[in-house]
Parts: sequence; C-alpha cells; structure tokens
Amino acid sequence: MREAATIRGQLDALRFDEALQRAWELTGEVDRAGPEVRAVLEACGASLQAVREIAAARAGSAIPGSVLRGRLEAALAEFERALSSPRSGLFR
Repeated sequence: MREAATIRGQLDALRFDEALQRAWELTGEVDRAGPEVRAVLEACGASLQAVREIAAARAGSAIPGSVLRGRLEAALAEFERALSSPRSGLFR
C-alpha cells in the first residue's frame, strides 16, 4: 500500500511513463506475492488490474496521456482504499 501511495504522491513530479513503469513493477510484485498475501488482497478487493489496462491503452491507443494519468491516479487510490477500508466480515 505504501508503494502505491508513494507513486500516486509523486505522480505530478514524475513523467507519466516513469509512474506507469513503477505501478507496473508494483503489479508484478503483487503477482509474485505468496498465496497468503494474494488471499488478503482478494479479501480486501484490492487489485491492480487497472494498471495493466492503462499500460495496454498507453501502448496501443490514442488516449491522451493526461487521461491515462488520471486513470492511473484513480487506480492507485482505489488500491490504497481497498487495503485501508475494511470490508464486511474482515478485521484489520
């Protein structure tokens, strides 16, 4: 969660491609996490799938970078929110 917050907090200072690269790397780390970590993320509803979609859009479309930057910021904020806000039946 801290890394997502750091990337989002530095989004204005970083070039969009740098921020997207860092978010992509975070997505890979989550993918490589052990089953216990993935289970907790799933229980929280925390996902970085949107980062994959943003990277695909960046590579193959004419969507303006400013729009994708906003989507990246929203995706990271949602990831943070999911990890910090309890779902029903889950205590943190």
